[in-house]
Amino acid sequence: MGNRMLGDRLTHLLSFEGQKLAAGIMLTSAFVPMLFMGEEFGEENPFQYFVSHGDPELVKAVQQGRKREFEYFLTHEGDFPDPQSKETFNNSKLNWNFKDDERKKKTI
Repeated sequence: MGNRMLGDRLTHLLSFEGQKLAAGIMLTSAFVPMLFMGEEFGEENPFQYFVSHGDPELVKAVQQGRKREFEYFLTHEGDFPDPQSKETFNNSKLNWNFKDDERKKKTI
């Protein structure tokens, strides 16, 4: 997990077998495991950068800053999610309806 343009998670970058291997390595390391929200059950929704600023100038500065930060990727992957958009926030919510998902049951 990191400051990625589209907020993609490890579940988008690795196969399910690779995810299980990564979890095993992390949990058996000599350090305290650091899990990001939903990582313990293989969350698939992205975690996109979002804000809820009230100052229009600050919103504009954040939008421009994000665009500048990822300008190289914009030519390759399309536009990035608007940090002030409610849709960006809603896209980033954890999906708690995973009881029937066999892959997530194996991850937990």
